[in-house]
Amino acid sequence: MWEVKDRSVAGLRIAATGGVGQSLTLGALVAVRQSDVEGWLLGVVRRLNKVSNDEVEAGVNIIAERMVAVTLSAKRRPNEEVGYVVNGLTMSTMGERFEGLYLPPPSRPDKPLAMKTVIVPTSEYAEGRNVVLTTTHSVYTVSLKHLVEQRPDWSWVTIQIVEKKSRNAS
Repeated sequence: MWEVKDRSVAGLRIAATGGVGQSLTLGALVAVRQSDVEGWLLGVVRRLNKVSNDEVEAGVNIIAERMVAVTLSAKRRPNEEVGYVVNGLTMSTMGERFEGLYLPPPSRPDKPLAMKTVIVPTSEYAEGRNVVLTTTHSVYTVSLKHLVEQRPDWSWVTIQIVEKKSRNAS
């Protein structure tokens, strides 16, 4: 089990024994919840120290104190022949789905970032790409903008809302 050894505004020092954490890598995204604090923190492993075969310490830079798991879809051009609507979603415009994390502003407590951002698989990121982000109440078309940080398996990017529709709209 992981244990928080130290905490600052910008990060955490976490440690594990018993072989836990041996596969942790630099640049990995980690979600941490301290037993005395409600909610999860999202961080990036910036330092890694394998103290022994049995013990690991990691320095984690906190990038968000709040996060929301979201499902995104590639945005396709509307197909007039297949124009049906389900729960407010025009199905002909919905492409392949992928998972992401929405980080409500401000993210990064040590150097607050006031823009809306998401973390998506790097394979899904292209600057200017429009995707559909669906919530319980609304459907957003968002444009993926500038990279905040990129790793081989994830990209943290700013987003711009292009369009917002109510899920109840036909």
